[in-house]
Amino acid sequence: MLAFYFQILIPTALSFIFVKRKKYFWILMPVLLISTCVGAYFIQENRLTNIFGNLGYFIFYILGYLFAGISVFVLFDIPAFPKLYLYTFALLVQNFAHHVFNLIMRISGVPLSDQYQSVWYLVLLAALYVVFYAIYFYFFILQLKKKGYDSLPGPVTLVTSLAFLIVLIVLGVYIRHIKTDLFDNDFFGVFYETYSVTLDSLIIFISFGIFSFTKLKNDNDELELRLSLERKYYKTAKRNMEQINIKCHDLKHQINALKSLEDSEIKNQTINDLEKEVMLYENIAKTGNDTIDCVITEKALICNEEGILLTVMADGAQLEFLKHNEIYSILGNLLDNAIEASLKIDDKEKRLISLKIFEKNNVTTISVQNYYDKEIERQLNGLPKTSKKGKGHGFGSKSIKYIAEKYDGVLSYDYSNNLFSVSIVFVDKG
Repeated sequence: MLAFYFQILIPTALSFIFVKRKKYFWILMPVLLISTCVGAYFIQENRLTNIFGNLGYFIFYILGYLFAGISVFVLFDIPAFPKLYLYTFALLVQNFAHHVFNLIMRISGVPLSDQYQSVWYLVLLAALYVVFYAIYFYFFILQLKKKGYDSLPGPVTLVTSLAFLIVLIVLGVYIRHIKTDLFDNDFFGVFYETYSVTLDSLIIFISFGIFSFTKLKNDNDELELRLSLERKYYKTAKRNMEQINIKCHDLKHQINALKSLEDSEIKNQTINDLEKEVMLYENIAKTGNDTIDCVITEKALICNEEGILLTVMADGAQLEFLKHNEIYSILGNLLDNAIEASLKIDDKEKRLISLKIFEKNNVTTISVQNYYDKEIERQLNGLPKTSKKGKGHGFGSKSIKYIAEKYDGVLSYDYSNNLFSVSIVFVDKG
């Protein structure tokens, strides 16, 4: 029982290595392991078959899978659906590796009774498990960590995979332990192991294909929705900016009218206040690109309210190859991230943001720099890890990356001396 349980435990542990653990994980885990060892002593195939006959074989395997499954549900703090899916997939991979080993042994003509008696066969078995589990870890578990549980296939795929897995396990127990005459037949043995490997492979690859497609579709849908919303938001912001310009124009005429009146301390003070307000709105951004002006104006007003100094050196003509909503998305998200980081800095003199848009040697660069006072974590895909919570978090950085790659741009980040820099470089502005 113990050897069988640990065959299940290894791929299960790999599946849940990055999963959030429950509060008492390190207390419960040793208790479960000790319980397993004790249970393995009492729950043995020969004892169960003596009591229940052939049904004892099925009870033996059911108890093993059930105990491992209960351990998963007790130790880890994620919803039931991801738990069950990860556990099912771990069992599929274990079952696949097991049948591949058996198929190799069958083809090589090694007697079944000798498989677990020779050190060399055990080394081969261990090597196969290491290779398959490494592939599983790299292509599924690491990708799942990066993409999230919402990328897992739906309930239909889970139920289908689980049903096929149960069929394979029941069939395996029946042939190996009950229909021993078939199991001992070399020709049938090769056919059975080939059938099992093929079915396992199909289930794994179909599930993984759906997993990859689901996440890609979710990301694309989310990005398109975000870009669509930003397109609408840009139009609204542009109308607001036009209204601000009209207001500024009216205020200038009012100031001139006030100046023609007799001098007084109150009048002069009123004029000075009005001029400051006009200068705030009028002199923020004139880059030669209406979209860039719109974004910078909006973000500069926020910076002014929050005590952040935003400096801009931008040649707006350099981003004419981008669509309006793409410019709005890139600059809006870059400046939003910089503002968020600046607000967390206690030293107000370091609440500085620099935006540069320039061209040199036919290469266009967008650069944003700001100070930060906390460690910045990097995700597996290279993007900075967001501090925001909830649905849609992190999609600002993904939008930037998505648009940059669309135009063959190179997105890079640098963190040094508490200065965060992000640059987007476009060489071929097609």
